Amino acid sequence: MVRRLPTLTPTAWPTPIGPADSVASAPTAAMPSSLPPDLSPIQSDASLAVSLAQSFPTPTTAVLNGQQPVAGVSTETGAQIQPAGEVIALSSSNENSQPDPAAPPPAVQSTVEPVAEAIPSTDTPTPSPELLPPTDTPEPPTPTPLPEGWVFNGVQITPKPDGSALLVHGNLLNNTSSAQKLSRVTGSFFDEQGQVIAGADSNLTDYWPIAAVPPAGQVPFELVVPGLQSAADYDLQVQAEPGELLLRQDFEFIDVNLTPKEDKQCVIGKVRNPGGELQSYLVIAAVLYDAQGNVINYYDHLEQSIGNLKDDTMLDFEICVDPLNQPVARFEPQAWGL
Repeated sequence: MVRRLPTLTPTAWPTPIGPADSVASAPTAAMPSSLPPDLSPIQSDASLAVSLAQSFPTPTTAVLNGQQPVAGVSTETGAQIQPAGEVIALSSSNENSQPDPAAPPPAVQSTVEPVAEAIPSTDTPTPSPELLPPTDTPEPPTPTPLPEGWVFNGVQITPKPDGSALLVHGNLLNNTSSAQKLSRVTGSFFDEQGQVIAGADSNLTDYWPIAAVPPAGQVPFELVVPGLQSAADYDLQVQAEPGELLLRQDFEFIDVNLTPKEDKQCVIGKVRNPGGELQSYLVIAAVLYDAQGNVINYYDHLEQSIGNLKDDTMLDFEICVDPLNQPVARFEPQAWGL
């Protein structure tokens, strides 16, 4: 005797999304070529034939009493499915749960993380520095050679504090190849119109510390122009002749400093004789300079006690100079010996 299942009304299920093997099913027996005589033929309509595998997950079927189940689909909507034999549908998840037709199909979740699209490198090329033409380094100017003969430098003119004369101070450089014996320092002075206001015949008085100046030697000088307060321009001259007297200039100054005393500036220190013993005298001069390198004034001292300055001995000295109401920027001691 064959037990029949209750009539089932097929319900249209949403097409499942995902691979067909996501629902496990037991193998289904092949449909027999002919139906048993005790079963009514199942009407079919090709237009309504729906594959159970496409309508809903294939249920797992069990064979009871050795009979293979046969499923059929009616030609009319709502037709009864009359399986042969007792068929028990088994769900792969829960046999008591029924799918909700209104529920959306389960979303397929991919476990593959998206790969970011590779963006080609956009490195900005570093521009190469602009090549500039080489710049020629200017050579230092060639110093102007001094003229042959006597050269004046550091010259300035100032009125005498009592207003009685015009004072001219500076240095004289012997730019010759031999010692020179000075005989006179003179000059001509001009006003703003270029007219001579004083000259060699104006009773000029000149001073310098030594009589003979060695080659390349330098000595300070002073020229006094009486009765003159100022001059717009001047022209200085030297009268000298070659001399045979050659003075020494290799003396060393030690612990020298400038000390103000009353209205004067005093140069105090020691002088050392590194050479042989002197035969006649030693002249020491102190020269004061302003910030522009011009001579303010000078004074000299004649040391005749040469017995006090033998070979490799030192001599104390002090020379005071009138700064003529001018600020002193520096000083320079000088010495000549014979």
